[in-house]
Amino acid sequence: CDFGDAAAIAEDEAADLAEERLALGHAGTRDDPIPRELAVPIGSGFRLAITGYEPNAAETIEATNGYTPFLDEDEHVARVSYQIAYDGSDEPIDAYDVNVTAFESAGVELDTNACNFPGEPRFNDKLFAGATASYSSCITGRPDQLGDPVVGVRVGFGDDLVYFDPTDVATAPTTIEATPLDPDGELAAGRAAASPPGTPVDLGEGWTVTVESATLDGTAEVLAHSDSNDAPIDGFAYSLVSVTMTYDGDEPASPSFVILQLVGDDAISRSPDCSFSSIPDELDTFAELLPGTTVKGTYCFTTPTNQHDSTVLYARGGFFSDNDEFFALR
Repeated sequence: CDFGDAAAIAEDEAADLAEERLALGHAGTRDDPIPRELAVPIGSGFRLAITGYEPNAAETIEATNGYTPFLDEDEHVARVSYQIAYDGSDEPIDAYDVNVTAFESAGVELDTNACNFPGEPRFNDKLFAGATASYSSCITGRPDQLGDPVVGVRVGFGDDLVYFDPTDVATAPTTIEATPLDPDGELAAGRAAASPPGTPVDLGEGWTVTVESATLDGTAEVLAHSDSNDAPIDGFAYSLVSVTMTYDGDEPASPSFVILQLVGDDAISRSPDCSFSSIPDELDTFAELLPGTTVKGTYCFTTPTNQHDSTVLYARGGFFSDNDEFFALR
């Protein structure tokens, strides 16, 4: 690898992004942060806009069944909301690659990892080309630290922070509009040619998966199965996907290594994640399988109902697999 060339390319890209932000009216530096409601490029195909800031948000977070840490008497929890859009060609990319941090006006970093609530980016959330997603992060600190913070955003492990002022609203706001499926995304052709139900597909790393059936609005089944199961939030449903999995690798492994996610035309993939104590025929994803073993069971996903007509299953045999596959659910 020629790291000198890579560094020069990265430097040129950073300069281009800085010039584009300046054309929108702000440099995105600590001395000239991006105001709220102004969408700007932050690198690697991402654009971001701060959309809201609540300096004392503990009650709001707890009202959504979120968790806030034990706070000292002089501490508050703030919430910063933002939108990100991904227009790159690499697919899928982790939403978690967009790292949001915060600093008090004196330059001291504040804690942004103390809460757990709906709306935070999840570790396994992935974005395909054309995705637009809304997230929130919490900030803990004293009221004087949270009154005028600076939010810093970077992509991946880069050193370049783009700075935002969540308390200052742009004089000429711009928004991040949802964009259609990008035909230039490297997996777009695979999504369009998803394998039909009943088709065994090699995912790599020794795993072969067959989608047996799917119930995209399986909320009634999940709620009827147990009184302990909670209903999904408005606009979402529980989607049940029944699969057969065969493992023929070299060493024992569990289905938890297999990546299975649902994705629709909004280009946001969703991992198995439902508020349930149990579901019908649930697959034990943590049970180790010996080579040559076949198991069958059901995964549960929480999905937006307005995406059901376009939803397919994205699958990969694990982190090291090169097989990106898609399954039709109808």
